[in-house]
Amino acid sequence: MSGRRSCSHPAGRTSAGVHDRKKIIICSMAQNNALEASFGIIPVRLENGVPRFLLVRHRAGHWGFPKGHAEPGETPLEAACREFEEETGIREYEVVPGTSFREHYTRPKKGRLVNKTVTYFLAYAATDEVACQETEISDYRWAAEAEARDLITYPESREILRHAAAEIEKALAAAEEPAD
Repeated sequence: MSGRRSCSHPAGRTSAGVHDRKKIIICSMAQNNALEASFGIIPVRLENGVPRFLLVRHRAGHWGFPKGHAEPGETPLEAACREFEEETGIREYEVVPGTSFREHYTRPKKGRLVNKTVTYFLAYAATDEVACQETEISDYRWAAEAEARDLITYPESREILRHAAAEIEKALAAAEEPAD
């Protein structure tokens, strides 16, 4: 890993259907439910070849990945990177190009239902040192997949973990294959 921060793709590239230059509509209405979008990073480090995922405990009490809402004019990837840096203090990481994951769920919020979509980008962190944003995050833990699965509060996020771990495993296996 180069240790440099990488939060955008080369011109014209997209991440699994997420167009980097489109503006984000944060909230709209459909069928009396609010639509909400958030963006986050799935931080991972390899320790002796074993992926360890950074989970955060949000102030609301649930464990998951760092995420948040976009600011006006931000692309999904820019929003994910900004939120990751703000919530964890990690500035040195490498986003995996062309890889993103989405979770969808409905939850009550302020007396109405919110249909939420969260888009996550996979990134390799250059450090395991975390400085939590105390107003948003109450705790954190680097965890192997099994422990992370047990910690994560919501099933949708556990499914995202499963897909991310499979993607990492595939990349590790490809790196080990001998060149022809």
